[in-house]
Amino acid sequence: MKKRNQGFAKMLSIFAIAILAFVAVGSVMACSGMDASLLVDSFSGGGIGVSMATLPIWFTMVKNAKEGEPDVKTFKEIDENAYNDLKEEDQLKYMTDMIKANRIGFNELKERISESDDTDVKAVKELEEEFKTFSSKMLNSIEKQAELMAEIQRNGGAAAGKSEIDYSLTINAVEKVKDSIAKMKSGDIKSVIFNIKSTVVPGDVQGSTASQRIMEIGKIPVRKTPLRDLFTSAPITEGRNNGKITYVDQDTLARNANNVAKCAAVPESDINWQEYSCDVEKIGDSIKVCQAALEDFDFIANEIDQFLRENIRLKFDQQLLLGSGVTPQLKGVDSIAQAWSVGVGSPIENLALQIQAPTIADVVSTALKQIENSGQNNSYVVNAILMNPEDVELMILTKDLNNNSVNEKIIRIGDDGTVFVKGVAVIENPLVPQNVAYAGDFTKGTIYITRDLNIKMTDSNATEFLSDVSTIKGTMRAALVIRNVWANAFIKVASISAAQTALTKP
Repeated sequence: MKKRNQGFAKMLSIFAIAILAFVAVGSVMACSGMDASLLVDSFSGGGIGVSMATLPIWFTMVKNAKEGEPDVKTFKEIDENAYNDLKEEDQLKYMTDMIKANRIGFNELKERISESDDTDVKAVKELEEEFKTFSSKMLNSIEKQAELMAEIQRNGGAAAGKSEIDYSLTINAVEKVKDSIAKMKSGDIKSVIFNIKSTVVPGDVQGSTASQRIMEIGKIPVRKTPLRDLFTSAPITEGRNNGKITYVDQDTLARNANNVAKCAAVPESDINWQEYSCDVEKIGDSIKVCQAALEDFDFIANEIDQFLRENIRLKFDQQLLLGSGVTPQLKGVDSIAQAWSVGVGSPIENLALQIQAPTIADVVSTALKQIENSGQNNSYVVNAILMNPEDVELMILTKDLNNNSVNEKIIRIGDDGTVFVKGVAVIENPLVPQNVAYAGDFTKGTIYITRDLNIKMTDSNATEFLSDVSTIKGTMRAALVIRNVWANAFIKVASISAAQTALTKP
């Protein structure tokens, strides 16, 4: 009886090594996707020497445990070569089955030990008690890790680059286990402590409001505002301007210079001038905001400031193109530009009914020529064309009956996608209605600024003061001056399709 119990004690010691070895294997599995660590508290370190193939299998430890009883074989062992021939997911399943088999064997061993009261068996019980606290927990953890790793492999973990396992970690862990168990048996150390971290998922942090905050505020799209940059700009310096810009242009000219015969009278020319004025107009916007909102959210003040500035810039851009010139509107390009025409008296009247199948690009080209001719092919150099984005796309994609581009000699597209017609840049602008186009020498217009964008906040209104509400206001004052003598530096094609008809050769 004593001999048999000593055999049990020996088997339990060996099984302790098995448990710790499986713990190390669990650490290897964790290295491919789970957080795991091994901690050995001892008075000294250990050496090296346990391989995957020599990990003890339960049925070999309890074989012929009792006379006349069949071998306990809940798991079929394979050799190292057979193990290495398995697929990775099958290797993981093999490890899972191995852990389950040893767990069953460990429970049976505990039952047999509990049947005896022998002194040596009591010593075995003490050893068993020292291990049983962590054995069940560790084996459960390893079992779950192995099953999870098998699932990961089935779901494509290997394809994601997770198939390589660092076995050096296993060797080191098993080495420490083997050496520490030997020292514990000899009494050199008191205990062996293992800490394996099971997989933690985000849901384990209950009630968390943590998140990565994107500090930038999302902006609703707005159109570009390119017109201010097309014109020249100048400040208003006179302190008593009455909110007006005044200028004098030549009005009518009689140029009669000629060759003169001897003693003949010299011809007489004539000239007169006209004074013009342009009002400085104001554009403004405002918004009411509660002081509490400004205090509670630090981004609101900056957002409102940018919002008002953007609104005023958008309106100013609209006025530079479409302002009627009737106070309080600015005098924009639309109000002074000459109309495209091939009628009698037009600088391009000889193009009427002369072009075979004219395209949108052809119409734009003739508009540029009308401006140039209006400036005597000397004063005006067109530097911008304004068109609706859809008309630009139609212009680019126009094909002939053989599906060949018909505008290669007129249109060029730059590396940045900018479209050029006869070398002049086309600005796509949703402000321009479809089937309409503008062009001009924008250096012939000047923006005069009395007050550039200015943002103020006040709560001076009695009701607002009592309600702790403030009004934030933005304003600007400016004028666009296009001299009367330079009005023809700009052109408006009121109907591109009508222009195509007027140019079409019968």
